[in-house]
Amino acid sequence: MARGRTRNQKGTVTLTKNGGWEISYYVYLTDPVTQKPKRHHRSRVVGHKSSMRKIDAEQILRQELELANAGPRSRPADDTITFGE
Repeated sequence: MARGRTRNQKGTVTLTKNGGWEISYYVYLTDPVTQKPKRHHRSRVVGHKSSMRKIDAEQILRQELELANAGPRSRPADDTITFGE
């Protein structure tokens, strides 16, 4: 089985209009029809500025990227893997 290239990334932490820290990054999912990897954007708000520092949000982003970068190079695009995984 051929392995795809490593897709390491840094991701971003931004401040939303409502004052929340939002992390965003990309994951690669295999298209079930073409069997080629496609890039899909993932983002979520991890905390509010008044209760969390930006460095804490960056640490959460690093933890999520470790999981995304350590897994298979491209995951199947079906319902077996959820965003929480």
